[in-house]
Amino acid sequence: MGDERVNALYVVATWVPRRTTIVVGSLGPVTFDRGWYAYVGSARRAREARVARHLRADKPLRWHADHLFARFPGRFAWTVDGELTECELAGVLARLPGAARRPPRFGAGDCRCAGHLAVLAERPRTSAMAGAASGARVRPVQVRPRGRGAFDSREYAAEAEGRWGGTEAYAASARRTALYTKADWKRVRTEGDEITAAFVAALDQGLAPEGPSVQAVVERHWKYLERWFCTPTPEMYAGLGDLYVDDPRFTKNIDKAREGLAAYQRAAMRAFAKKAG
Repeated sequence: MGDERVNALYVVATWVPRRTTIVVGSLGPVTFDRGWYAYVGSARRAREARVARHLRADKPLRWHADHLFARFPGRFAWTVDGELTECELAGVLARLPGAARRPPRFGAGDCRCAGHLAVLAERPRTSAMAGAASGARVRPVQVRPRGRGAFDSREYAAEAEGRWGGTEAYAASARRTALYTKADWKRVRTEGDEITAAFVAALDQGLAPEGPSVQAVVERHWKYLERWFCTPTPEMYAGLGDLYVDDPRFTKNIDKAREGLAAYQRAAMRAFAKKAG
């Protein structure tokens, strides 16, 4: 494959947590249903800057994608180098199971295709992107936390909504936490810090994640979630542990307490969920 045939594309994915209508430039009011969306663009020059633009909310609204990402900034991104054009890649993503190009003509102001935005049936992953763009080089883009390198706790809420937003447990948690005062949240943080310290102590002692001492800490963590948020199913609890490791933002934040803590907690939580299930 010669360089003259390589198209420098990118894909930026975001989560729309609820049915939302946004005025999108020349398209006018556009209604986005709840779900994951993947936008395909191209930028032979300054591609990294273009992707970074879509990952932040504060920017002039120039392109169709700006209107969407100003409301719901990109959550994941990939660069794609291959023979596919952006129109072709958008079409390929729209043919994934349960996906579709929607809304019509989004991002297609300078071409005649159906649009460069696809609504997906599930959270997009690098393996799915690589499979869809067969033959192309697909590389994930490191998405840094907002602000001065600090972890934004709102990422937890957004990620939780993306994974469990349609469950009664999530709805119950949202109703409960909406009533919390500053004093309540202070107690939540204090108790959470105490549980983290207990996990760190267990890790430092070399205790097995599935052992009785660590499982007692996990049970404490489970009851903490039940008391302050909701009663998680074993599947949800194991999924929360997976989140600690699968998403580098959370791994980095958790491992601030002790390197390897995220993986240690996941192993302990999986053992607890398996027994509870």
